[in-house]
Amino acid sequence: MCRQAIFNLRSAEAFIDVIDKLVKSAKHDPRATWDDKMHNDGWGIVLVSRGSGSLAKLFYKSIKPIFDEDISWIRSIIGSGPISGMIHARKASDGEPKNVDSSHPHEVFVGDGFLYLVHNGSVDKLLIARYMADEFGYKLSTGEISDTKALLILLSAIYEKTQNLEAALMELAQLSRNLGIIRTSLNIGVMHVSEKGEELFAASMYSRNTWSDERKRNYLDMYLLKGEDNIIVASPTLVDDYGLETGNKELLQPEFDKMIIVDLRNGRKITA
Repeated sequence: MCRQAIFNLRSAEAFIDVIDKLVKSAKHDPRATWDDKMHNDGWGIVLVSRGSGSLAKLFYKSIKPIFDEDISWIRSIIGSGPISGMIHARKASDGEPKNVDSSHPHEVFVGDGFLYLVHNGSVDKLLIARYMADEFGYKLSTGEISDTKALLILLSAIYEKTQNLEAALMELAQLSRNLGIIRTSLNIGVMHVSEKGEELFAASMYSRNTWSDERKRNYLDMYLLKGEDNIIVASPTLVDDYGLETGNKELLQPEFDKMIIVDLRNGRKITA
């Protein structure tokens, strides 16, 4: 249960607008079904910012609610050029750990760089752990990590095998169908950062119960926003309730048992 934005932007002003809408959504989410309507179990961000002769990478996570932190310092880091990345405010699912490591984005090292993941929804980490043990001989301590961290470890193992992030996401979609690992939704953002540059994808996929439940989908469905200079995939509260916009908007609504994958570099959509 989270609010998130995955973005490829051309200006600092557009980036500040994304942050502003996320802060408002985290502080009060009209779509939330719990009493305080807050996403107050931590937040985090990963971004790469380019400017004239400059390059900066930021990876930051906190256990504090984003609306209780002074985040003005982020403005001093971003350059005048393109900014790509992901930002996330968390409401932990029942039984999941609440600590700084469990805040999103999660990070894992792969052979050619780093993978980062944000997630809105829940997956079955016990099924993931069983698959990781059987297929890769990797033991997951499911009592110590969140379901999203388990999901990223699975995705990183697939990526190490495919060496292609889009192909890894397509294989994750097939595994999700085969193993039944999605409990509610697999609404994710994935970023790969290496010396060669950045790749950035968003994806959306649902369990049968969520897919058929309009009330749940009203909270979970993500928007694809495409303008001349900016591409954003964001939680619906940022868009419909707090006015995040850039050019055309499209509600991502995958068919049952299908995953919609969006390449944030160009806005291209594929179905897996």
